[in-house]
Amino acid sequence: MPPQRGGDRGSARGSGNPPYTRGGGLPRGSGPPPRGGGRGASPAGGAQGGAQAGRGPVGGAAHVTTIAVRRPGYGTAGKQLPVIVNAFPLTCPPMTIFHYDVVINKGDEQKLPLRLNLELIDRMQSKTYREIFARCAASYDGRKNLYTAQPIPLPEDRKFLVPRDDEPPAPGGPPPKMYTIILTEVAQISPQTLERFAAGLMSHDENVTTALTAMNVALRMLPNLRYPFNIRSFYTDKEFKNVGAGLEVWRGYFQSARWGVGRLFVNVDISTGQMYQRGPLLNILIDMMQDTVGQNRRITPETLCQTNNDRDRMLAHKQIGGTAGVKVVNRLWRGPGKPQPKLILKVLPETARTARFTLREGGEMTVEQYIKQTYNYNLRFPHMWLVQVGKNSKLPIEICDVIPGQLWKRQTPPNQIREILAFATQKPPDRLRSIQNSMNILEYGQSQYLEAFNMKVTEQPIKLNARILDAPRLMYGNNATIAPRDGAWNMKGKKFIRPSTVNDNWWFWNLDQRARIDNIVEGLIEGAKETGVGQWDNNPLVKLENVHNRPQGMAIVQKLDQLFTACVKENQGNKPMILVVLLPYAMNNELYQTIKYLGDIRWSVPTQCMQANKAIKGNAQYFANIMLKVNVKLGGVNVIPDRRNVPFLMDPANPSLVLGADCIHPSPGSEMRPTFAAVVSSVDTNVSKYYAQMRPQESRVEIIADLADYTKIAIDCFRAYRTNVEKVGNPPARLIYFRDGVSEGQFQQVLDHEVTALKEGCRRHNIAPKITAIIVGKRHHIRMFPERVQDSDRSGNCPAGTIIDDEVVHPTEFDFFLQSHGGLLGTSKPTHYTVLLDESNMKADELQHLCYSLCHVYQRSTRSVSIPAPTYYADIVCSRFKNHFEPGMLTDLEHTSGQGSIFSGSTGAKPKGVTGELLGTWKQHFSMPRDSQGRAMYFM
Repeated sequence: MPPQRGGDRGSARGSGNPPYTRGGGLPRGSGPPPRGGGRGASPAGGAQGGAQAGRGPVGGAAHVTTIAVRRPGYGTAGKQLPVIVNAFPLTCPPMTIFHYDVVINKGDEQKLPLRLNLELIDRMQSKTYREIFARCAASYDGRKNLYTAQPIPLPEDRKFLVPRDDEPPAPGGPPPKMYTIILTEVAQISPQTLERFAAGLMSHDENVTTALTAMNVALRMLPNLRYPFNIRSFYTDKEFKNVGAGLEVWRGYFQSARWGVGRLFVNVDISTGQMYQRGPLLNILIDMMQDTVGQNRRITPETLCQTNNDRDRMLAHKQIGGTAGVKVVNRLWRGPGKPQPKLILKVLPETARTARFTLREGGEMTVEQYIKQTYNYNLRFPHMWLVQVGKNSKLPIEICDVIPGQLWKRQTPPNQIREILAFATQKPPDRLRSIQNSMNILEYGQSQYLEAFNMKVTEQPIKLNARILDAPRLMYGNNATIAPRDGAWNMKGKKFIRPSTVNDNWWFWNLDQRARIDNIVEGLIEGAKETGVGQWDNNPLVKLENVHNRPQGMAIVQKLDQLFTACVKENQGNKPMILVVLLPYAMNNELYQTIKYLGDIRWSVPTQCMQANKAIKGNAQYFANIMLKVNVKLGGVNVIPDRRNVPFLMDPANPSLVLGADCIHPSPGSEMRPTFAAVVSSVDTNVSKYYAQMRPQESRVEIIADLADYTKIAIDCFRAYRTNVEKVGNPPARLIYFRDGVSEGQFQQVLDHEVTALKEGCRRHNIAPKITAIIVGKRHHIRMFPERVQDSDRSGNCPAGTIIDDEVVHPTEFDFFLQSHGGLLGTSKPTHYTVLLDESNMKADELQHLCYSLCHVYQRSTRSVSIPAPTYYADIVCSRFKNHFEPGMLTDLEHTSGQGSIFSGSTGAKPKGVTGELLGTWKQHFSMPRDSQGRAMYFM
């Protein structure tokens, strides 16, 4: 999945960023009685136990308002499956929560590190002002918010002076640095707030947000003081692995207080943290630089000692200096106490042999001489750069050690992804065991911060009854149907429902001289015959082009352009129906992006790339999978759901237009790129063929800017296809909008802006279809495990189709967790669906089955996928935004964006993101496929 999506879907409301307040609405009435025995139907709260588990009236009390759709009832379809959820009951007796604003060193514009802020607050209440905080242990989020269960007896000026260090100053030494902490009470949260909200008896408001945030801060206070942390997770080195490129990964733990139906719970999960590798800085720097430059040349200490190699120095600075935030200690330190970690500010062009400084007693000395005199150490690499670790402090790289537990805050190096995933992947029983064992590390019973709020966490996870939905039957050619089993099916002997036509005109380009292609061509022809994809010539136009050791960028563009022109001339001026390209064994992304740009944009020809190492070993199944992609790129349709399974979705008299939408934001370190928004839309009655649109928009803006235009064009395409191909002309009666990547705090924005834009796009066609808007969320930490071994699939996961819409879902709004795919590796993650709007008033079973059915029509797979196909397509289109720019143009645009040119105004300051005139430049160089190529599913 692409990086940098939206917020954390699992716990955005507890993150300290208040969501939008809820609007008005009327209740839908109560739903069916509870399923299963032993659960009360009335979620009343006890004084000590909070709200009891079980259902109250569906949708909550009459006065309760919501953002999303009120829950219309609970689903009943499917057979029951007992599961364990990684959620632990949380109880908290009613009490007043006191909320304080925190200011540290007022007037100091420098933002202090979170770790230092936490240490100062901890020192303030546990040592310096222990008597004041004896009755009210305070929980602090590291920035502005502090919470207690008792009022703090504040001094008149509300100021607390706290020293930087615990240790007293050395005799005759300077006094300890003091920090001023100012506390101001800003709110008191009334008792029973969360209890009533979980019971469905009150609306979500600012008090609910503050109360839940206070609980989360209390949960995280103790581990955040002890371990490296990152927002909602902390990490320990009890389990860690060196993955290369200067990185190691640590096992960590995610925890978040959440509300369920009639109860509160703590969601606990396993997390993985990427850290700078501990140990000698020189070794780590070489590993990092070597991974960056690749195998083109070897990085050694000797090459880093070349003082005229400024390019390498700048690369080293990017890896460990400035924003990288690497802290080191002097390995040779002989002073009293432990050496203080120092932050690397710069990698300097000076060396230990050339850098000189003035001694306090007079005279000058080089850094090399000082190291020898002070530590009796002869530097091995005196010609290597120095690092600046303070205003006037410089250290040789070879005597620095990287301290453990420093989080890597940038994008994961591509070469390390496989190793990190191997470490992070756990089979379901192992993951559940790790989660249950985490109670020993989380130490809920020993935390004075939880004790201050009388919060108690039950150390046994919640067990509940999930349901397994029946998979939809799928239709192939000649009215053949298939019933998926365990989220998969075999189409052997079946032909596509709507095969495309090739008419003997296809080309094959071999870009790897070492590959023998006879078997590959035969396999493609046989795969086409088996699936019904056109008449493939046994003797296609074959060309061999060696791209090994050839310059990339414009050189390869010109070479491939010349090859294409020559092939057109040889083919009597005709373009091919499909161009198949065999990529080299050492395939790189730049070559792939070049071919896709040329094929989709410049030549307007469908292209199908294959990697030589896979195609050479390809069997009949491999080439059948290639045909899954080829057929839809040529305008065909592979499979559709049986209309009898989803009559609401495939009603010819009331056709549905299905849209999937997503955004991809610049990854860390790519600030000078815009956000790209993609919308795909169905064009056929069977909601299986889609049209894609994408545009750049302002950096890091999640709400889709031009959605009314997207919608208008989607309706144009829908009407054109149905009129010209299906020979029917009625407009869409329903519009179903699947939106990926938005956090809970952005739901109101989606309703206010995106749903309004959908209606505006429809208004431009003078139609008003019934709109259903559904948020598709993957950024959460809810996992479900089969309680009985015999109920699991072959991977140990819950079977495909497992759904939960009770107990750990929202107290009043219509949401559910659906695991629509069969497990392969590790623990499967269910998808979280939240229904923001439903003008069709579907029942719970209808809408849940609609989502499940759309997970089975992802056209390039014979397995159900984890999210509905239109959402998956939008995700793919977003992730391939680079294919829409001429090769080399992205680098040029980013370089221009950061130069303080005309886009930065007269000051020449570096712009913060892509907006205004600069965004217009990005749009000018961005291209979408045209004509028939644009109407096909080129992105497959």
